[in-house]
This record gives sequence, C-alpha cells and structure tokens, in this order.
Amino acid sequence: MDTERLASFVATADTGALSRAAARLSQQVSTISRHVSDLEAELGVQLFERTGRGVRLTAAGARFLARSRLVLHEVEQARAEARGDAVEDATLRLSSPPDLAQHLVVPVLASVAARFPRVSFQSRSDVRRVSLVEEAYDAVVRLGPLSPSELLPRRLGTLTIRLYAPPGQGVDSMEALAGRPFVLVEGAPSAEVHARDRGRPVTFRPRGRLRVGSFSEAAAASAHSGALVMLPSLTALAAIRAGTLSGAARWLTFKPVEVHLLRTARHRGNEVLDVLAQQLSEALAAAEAAVA
Repeated sequence: MDTERLASFVATADTGALSRAAARLSQQVSTISRHVSDLEAELGVQLFERTGRGVRLTAAGARFLARSRLVLHEVEQARAEARGDAVEDATLRLSSPPDLAQHLVVPVLASVAARFPRVSFQSRSDVRRVSLVEEAYDAVVRLGPLSPSELLPRRLGTLTIRLYAPPGQGVDSMEALAGRPFVLVEGAPSAEVHARDRGRPVTFRPRGRLRVGSFSEAAAASAHSGALVMLPSLTALAAIRAGTLSGAARWLTFKPVEVHLLRTARHRGNEVLDVLAQQLSEALAAAEAAVA
C-alpha cells in the first residue's frame, strides 16, 4: 500500500478539507484528491463524504484512520532508525497559553532544543483554544478540564490559584473582599467563583472595570492600580520575586487548575514530546513549590 496515499488520507482526515491537507503536505490539491480516490479504489470502500465545507469521514474511513496512523508512524520510525536518527520529526509546532509560554514553555523548549539539535521548534502563544488538528499543531499545552477527543493527553501537574495585591494591600475577610475591585482576565471565571474560606465553601463575584488578555497583564495592572487579582502560581512567582505583588488572602483557597500536554495520535511515543512533557512537568512542580 502506497504510504503517500496514506499520508494524504490522514492529512485530509485531520484537516477536514483537501485544500488544507494539500497545504500541510506542500502538495497540489489535485494530487491529494487523486491519492484519496486511488486509495478508495484500492480498498473498495468510500473513505470520505464530500460536503459543502470540505469532507467528513465515513464509518469505514474512521475505522481505517487509526490503522493508517500506526502504519505511517512505523514507517517514520523505520526511516529514522535507518538514518541513525533518534527523532521522528524535523519540526514540532507547539501552542500554549501566553502565561505558560512565557514562564514555563519557552525556557523548557530551550533545554529540549539543546538535547535534540536536529529538531526545529515553532512555539506560539494563543489566548484562544486552538484546534490541534485543523491548525496542524503537533502538541498543545492546555489549562483546565479536557473535552473528550482523540487527542492523547499527558498530565503535567496543576497550577495553584491565589489572590494577590500590591504588598500591604491584602484583605482579611469576605466582607473586605466584597468591597475591592478586581482586575479580570479574559477566559478566566468572573461571573461566579467558588473557593474555601478557612475550609468553609464560599462563592463570590469578582467585579472590576479593567479586563485584560493574560494573567501577566493582570499582574501588572494590579501592581499599578491596587486592585485584587486571581493569578496562577507561575505568573505570581515572577511578580512576587519582583516585589510588585504579594499574597492578599492566604485564608482563601481555590481549586487547582489542571495542566496537560495534548498530542495527536500520530505522535504517540514521540521521544521529543516525551522529553518535553517530562521537563514541563518538573518545571511546573518546581514553580509550585516556590510559591507554596
């Protein structure tokens, strides 16, 4: 079976369109279309349903996809071993939230790049949740609960969330908290926040007129305005070390935020991503210990 046809099929399934598959593989759309058609003829089944917006896997296509990924994975492994090359990919594209990119991912990537000199890394920070498949990323660092998907998760650890303010401007009770403005972050809970006041469950609504796009921006805004801010440990650590913020309410605790590295099935067992995940996990644990 022609591996080029398999690669075209997998890329089309991943991206949902022949044109996007062609862009990913640097091929002509006509070439991708021919590969898919030839593969369907060889198998004697229809792999895709054509729609107005692209293509959708048939039941047969969905069954065939997992095996196709495994075949391509084994072929790439064999090629790498024949070359004496310990890695599978020449380039890895990674997406992560801005704060994690700044305080965790980029420093770790520098270390991983030194270990794998033949691999190129493309790291991008995104506030929104990118589509790993449609946007052709190899892996993504994601905060919060995961939705069911075919992506392979690796738990990196958790981020502690605490309340911060400039030194000397903390609060000592829920009543005092209710009267203080907050700096709010896009995408973070703001309508209603659940916490524990010395072990007792409480709920409050943070209010404020300033909303920013990242936790790093929120930390800076809090330092200049005196408003309260809810920050994850990684961002808070930098502000604490700079002396611009300190813990504002140690008696108030929040549920930690899960951090995962997600990869596509074709990157199962990828050595570079395995090392990246391990080093990210270690760096995250070190940051958590530093703000404990």
